[in-house]
Order: sequence, then structure tokens, then C-alpha cells
Amino acid sequence: LFRSATGDDRAFVAEPDSIPSRFFGYPSCPDVCPTTMADLAKAVDMLDPALAGRVEVVMATIDPERDTAEQLAQYVPYFHDGWTGVRTDDRAHLDAVVAAFGAAYEYGSTAADGSYEVAHSSFVYGIDQTGHVIVEWPSSMGAQKVAHDLTLLLQSSEEGAE
Repeated sequence: LFRSATGDDRAFVAEPDSIPSRFFGYPSCPDVCPTTMADLAKAVDMLDPALAGRVEVVMATIDPERDTAEQLAQYVPYFHDGWTGVRTDDRAHLDAVVAAFGAAYEYGSTAADGSYEVAHSSFVYGIDQTGHVIVEWPSSMGAQKVAHDLTLLLQSSEEGAE
């Protein structure tokens, strides 16, 4: 199970009337993760407030050895209030979920000081109520295009509920 700092289990499916976005990363990432999270925050801020409140963002760490629940609880909401970081100590579960999304990660060699980097795919995944990926945004897509896609997805989910 993936858990937040408050002990909440997080499923990789959408709640009714929401568009959950999932991202696999890690707080000590030097470039891709903070840039992706900042762009995603800009995209959500571009939305109509009624729509923005229906976007749920969860970052699952791919480096649970270094990333504590407390670190994730500080890092992820830094980009946007209400966003959550989650982790699991079950490496087989992490690998299975990452693979199910078509994502990937790999640890680099360990330096003399014990540090290492993690190479990883850099997509944000939008998920539906059945847990299927309905959209993938590459980290280079930019906030404006993501905001456009989110608006369309959220408006179409409103129309489908009527």
C-alpha cells in the first residue's frame, strides 16, 4: 500500500467527480521532479477554481529508502496546498505499480559519501474511476497545455454525470 504521512492509504483510482494525477518521483531529484511539480501547480492555478478543486495530485516516491513520510509531507504540498506525497516500503508493490503505468526508474551507482541519483521516467498520469490511465503528460508539456487538457477532462466528466 502507498501511505501518506497522515497514514492514509492512497488508491490509484479516481474518486467520483475528480481527476487524480499521479507522478512517480523523489524529493532529492535535482531537476525533473521540481520542474514537473511546479508546472503542474501552474496548470492547476490556471483552472477555474471550481474545476481546480477537483484535481487531486499525488506523488509516489521511487526512493523510499531516503524519502520518509514526513519529507514527502513537506515537499509535495510546497508546490500546491492539498497535494500529497506517498510511499511504500514494499519494493515489489512499488515496482508492480510503476510497471503498470509504463513508468520506469533505476538507481545510479553510490558515491563515496553514500549519495546516489535515480533515473526515472517523467510523466504525470491522469486516471479514471477504474484506475486506467486516460492521459499522460510528459514533463516537458508545459502548464498551459496541461491546464487545457484538465479543463476538457473535468468538463467532460461533468457532462457525463448529467
